[in-house]
Amino acid sequence: MQIGDKDVGYELRCGQPLAFDRDYTRDLGVGAVRTLLAGGTSVLITRQGGRIVPIPFDALMDPTTGRTKVRMVDTSTDAFACARALQVRVERADLEDAARLTALAKAAMLSPEEARARYAVGL
Repeated sequence: MQIGDKDVGYELRCGQPLAFDRDYTRDLGVGAVRTLLAGGTSVLITRQGGRIVPIPFDALMDPTTGRTKVRMVDTSTDAFACARALQVRVERADLEDAARLTALAKAAMLSPEEARARYAVGL
């Protein structure tokens, strides 16, 4: 078995990891190593309520569809509130302000109209 690491989350998010990210991924890594050393396989390592919880892949799959069941994020936690507060997000005001929209469009290599169409979804 070969194990490697690739930090794609931050490439996709285009930001440096926060202290939360470092703590969370460290905990997941420790959980993965402990699970492997204990002979565990075929699990998703999760952190729930401050504890590492391996979930068997079979428990994650919907037997009818063969797809992963949707697991919702608990948006009532302090950790979620802190993470959301620290995120940089496109807000409606960014799309309504011509200067901010122009800067956003330039950064995304889109026209202002394309940027508005892309980032207005869900606002």
